[in-house]
Amino acid sequence: MGAGTASFVLHYERLVDWLEERSSLVLAVSPLLIGEDADNRWNQRLETMSHRIEELCCGRTNTRYVDLRRIFLSRLQEKTASPYVLKSAWALLKSALFPVFPEAESGSDHGLHYTIDGIHLNRDGAGLVAARFVDEILSNAPSLMRLL
Repeated sequence: MGAGTASFVLHYERLVDWLEERSSLVLAVSPLLIGEDADNRWNQRLETMSHRIEELCCGRTNTRYVDLRRIFLSRLQEKTASPYVLKSAWALLKSALFPVFPEAESGSDHGLHYTIDGIHLNRDGAGLVAARFVDEILSNAPSLMRLL
């Protein structure tokens, strides 16, 4: 584990500890993607971070690990991956404020399926996240209701 990963895990663990003291349920969510190509270098690093978060959540009583990343990776296996990743914050701001055509809002103009720019979710990506959170909340509803 590199120094950056070790520092991330330490800070993440402190954050989860802090949240557990103040919450009846903590949902720790995996990082999603940087670009929709699962094999790019950024996503390989995020894979490591996802495993560390999952390990950190094991054995905790009121923290659940929600692996959104697996959902996206599974769906993307069925599609042609686009190597596109937006590399400029200015370009993102410009495309968000002044979309030229509807495809820009969905990411389809770059061959993207679940993000508008390789990072930020489009409608389909947000739908996957929302559905997973509904499932998670409903599956934890009995234990949450006992706390009320």
